[in-house]
Amino acid sequence: GFGESGQISGFLIEKIHESDDGALWIHSNYGFDRFNTPTGMVEHHPEINGSYKSAASPGGIAVAMKSDGTFFYYDNEARKFVVADLPSVRYSDIINMMFDSSGQLMVARRDGLTIFAVKSADGGQCRFEPADTFTLRTVMSKPRGAPSLVASSLNEYWVLAMHTGMPPKPSASSW
Repeated sequence: GFGESGQISGFLIEKIHESDDGALWIHSNYGFDRFNTPTGMVEHHPEINGSYKSAASPGGIAVAMKSDGTFFYYDNEARKFVVADLPSVRYSDIINMMFDSSGQLMVARRDGLTIFAVKSADGGQCRFEPADTFTLRTVMSKPRGAPSLVASSLNEYWVLAMHTGMPPKPSASSW
């Protein structure tokens, strides 16, 4: 079996995120599950299901936005998802969400890339504050190994996904 109940929420898996604490966040069509690899236990979060975008930081912060625009982050102490505000972001505009190596949330939208700093608020809750915005260019011709999304601000460029004929890895790099 897989985890305490013998299964994950759904078998149509879109993404698997890994965090430094040994957890695997499994993004499926019927829920966002946290699989604790050392114990083999699965936490089911069926409140996040259907069509949604997700990301998880190496530090263990998991986030999701449902198609109705509701944004959630995972509260490690309460072991549940909590609704939060993600300013100026609509679900229909999101191309991808991911965390950078410093723990900031990167949201690639049709019109740009916004970096959100994750801040602690009163009561241990998280706030997501815009830290930087980039103009986004979509590369039209995609030869093997070419970047499929490039964001630029001054002299910094971020590759958000590589077109290699295989699904892109959820990572970002700068040069």
